Amino acid sequence: MSLFKKKILRDGGIIIFVTIAAAIILKTYIIGAVCVPTSSMEPTLLIGDHVFINKMIHGVEPILASFPLIRFPINKNIERGDVLLFELPQINSVVSETPLYFLKRCIGLPGDTIIVTKDEVFVNNKKINFPYKQNYDEWAPLIEKEGHRIEKIMDEIYIDGIPAKSYTIEKDYLFVLGDNIQHSYDSRHWGFLNQDKIVGKAIMIYWSISQKEYVQKFSEYFHSVRWDRVGSFIR
Repeated sequence: MSLFKKKILRDGGIIIFVTIAAAIILKTYIIGAVCVPTSSMEPTLLIGDHVFINKMIHGVEPILASFPLIRFPINKNIERGDVLLFELPQINSVVSETPLYFLKRCIGLPGDTIIVTKDEVFVNNKKINFPYKQNYDEWAPLIEKEGHRIEKIMDEIYIDGIPAKSYTIEKDYLFVLGDNIQHSYDSRHWGFLNQDKIVGKAIMIYWSISQKEYVQKFSEYFHSVRWDRVGSFIR
């Protein structure tokens, strides 16, 4: 084999290796993609929306354990209103051998005060408009995890022996909701979201197709694409 052919094979192999490595790094650490399976985020996200996820919102772990100094730039700013992809915390009511991933909107940040009454919820004295059912049993373990004693006596909530109608988040927890309030399984049911469960931030709908009808032909598939949603940024 001539040196010229060897050079072509060598260069081609390097290009293929670099391309595959770049694709793996891109998908694992920088950009992810998910398809929306439920209506819990309507009207922001519809069933059949395909969404790009920015995985660098929290930064990443080292690419290889043997190279701990190799890291990507980090953007740790999670803002109220961000739509986040996260792993559902393990709770008694949901048992799964594989991780479950949800898309919800962050409405409560560390240090925010959430006030819960019988029918209303306020974040920093601003009313959040959705129906709410108290769920003391789900929230109590998380408040206790922050080092407090919580108990309910005659429908009254006591934290460290003091009557309380509000609780201020102390650690890096978030409070997340689905935009489709009446059909969303979120922090109202299982409590605070620890930030280490976050995969990334939803940034853009790159493809969207209606799944309401059974598609048999390519032409039907083409007409079921929601072109007005393709390329739209998530707010």
